[in-house]
Amino acid sequence: MHLGDDMRIDKLIKHMRLTCGLEQKELGRLIGKSESTISLYESGGIAVSMETFVKIAEICEFEVFIKDENSDETIAIEKKDI
Repeated sequence: MHLGDDMRIDKLIKHMRLTCGLEQKELGRLIGKSESTISLYESGGIAVSMETFVKIAEICEFEVFIKDENSDETIAIEKKDI
């Protein structure tokens, strides 16, 4: 899944959380944030730092790929093969 015109970072966060079966409160506890902060991340109400975004990805077993100069994509995530 990649960040495109119809996908924002808040939607990627929600997608990762739902894919790994966590409630907002559980994810918040795992990353040291409140349930309301997770809700704000997912609604676009506040910006998430790259460090926190990567931490969420790691917890949910996603890999994060950042754009290189030869790509139109900015951020992409992919479920890790286990």
